[in-house]
Amino acid sequence: MKRIALSLAIVMAASFAQGQTKETQGQTKTINDWSTSGDYLIKACGAYVRMLDSGNADGHGMRSTEEGYLVGMCQGAVGTGATAISEFGHLNFSSDPPSLDQLVRVVQKYLVAHPEKLNEFGFMLINNALVEAFPSAKAH
Repeated sequence: MKRIALSLAIVMAASFAQGQTKETQGQTKTINDWSTSGDYLIKACGAYVRMLDSGNADGHGMRSTEEGYLVGMCQGAVGTGATAISEFGHLNFSSDPPSLDQLVRVVQKYLVAHPEKLNEFGFMLINNALVEAFPSAKAH
């Protein structure tokens, strides 16, 4: 199971780390997404938390298609990150593991508290947030 989680984490990191390119006025620019910085991740998880706080946790009442996409990106990133990190024993969920909603709130709170880190790799920010909130002896 640990091999599967590690493989999934590596594939996720590699696939999302590739920036998209956009040609503007003859120049090709790399468009960074959440994978290369926390800027996109804070936007995505912010949309998720707004959805939860609005009482529409089933996704109804989204303000836009983009917001729905952001919520899905946050769910996938945080859920996959938490699974991979916990498989290696770096999280202590005790006997009652938190829900995905709780994990997203932890990540969003971390991102808001550390704006100076938003230029860092999104997956590492998820790792930092969860290990800080749910430390295990193995994580240190």
